[in-house]
Amino acid sequence: MNLGTHGAKLHRMHAQGEGLELRGQAESSGGPPQAVLLVKMGILAVGVETGAQGTDIQILQPTRWYEKKTGEDVK
Repeated sequence: MNLGTHGAKLHRMHAQGEGLELRGQAESSGGPPQAVLLVKMGILAVGVETGAQGTDIQILQPTRWYEKKTGEDVK
């Protein structure tokens, strides 16, 4: 995580517990926050991207979509 006078940037987040897994990257620097998230509950997963253009939900191949967006290899 980087914190500065102009905003914050979370490079890579991974939280897991009680069957829920959350991965993501987020940035807030003066404008609307931007984030790319992968939310998994058991075998169900969804990708979420939010930014100045609004919020998009990815339900088809969300893990692959997340890997392409972030460059992170999800195992």
